[in-house]
Amino acid sequence: DELIMGNGLSGAAQPIVDARTRRIIAYEFLGRANHPTLPKSPLELFSLAEAMDRAVDLSVAFREFGFRKMAPRIAEQSVFINTHPKEIFSPVFISSLEAIRHRFPNLDIVVEIHESAVVDIARMLEFTRQLATLGIRFAFDDFGAALGQFEVGFVFAFAAGVAADVDVGVWVFRQDLG
Repeated sequence: DELIMGNGLSGAAQPIVDARTRRIIAYEFLGRANHPTLPKSPLELFSLAEAMDRAVDLSVAFREFGFRKMAPRIAEQSVFINTHPKEIFSPVFISSLEAIRHRFPNLDIVVEIHESAVVDIARMLEFTRQLATLGIRFAFDDFGAALGQFEVGFVFAFAAGVAADVDVGVWVFRQDLG
């Protein structure tokens, strides 16, 4: 509970660099723990949180920490934020994004969506419309790590359809689409 309430949280703003120009084009907020009795690794922390059915709460705590501590320092860059697959379609998540947008109206925010959330196309379309309304883009996180070739093609087709249907930025690698 201490960590989820913000005690013992730490984090990093990992630069995302354009390989051609070597310029920083964005940052990704990464949550960490700085608590004496808990592991530092986010994977271990999320494993513990899952066991207590608190993974979404931990994700929210990390995101809030990132915006509170790091966003004011990098206001000129895009910010990628992680999500837990269980929170993507939650009204609470959309409300938290609305609050973040209100606090940082000019910040370019990109929500990273884990590939496991893409299985419900109708909900994804609605979610991307909600993001577009908030002026928030999305990217697929760990894209293709657990998908077969057919599913990857399906997700790319979905991404192209969303981009055509909704005015949002879809950050996916398209050079291999032929």
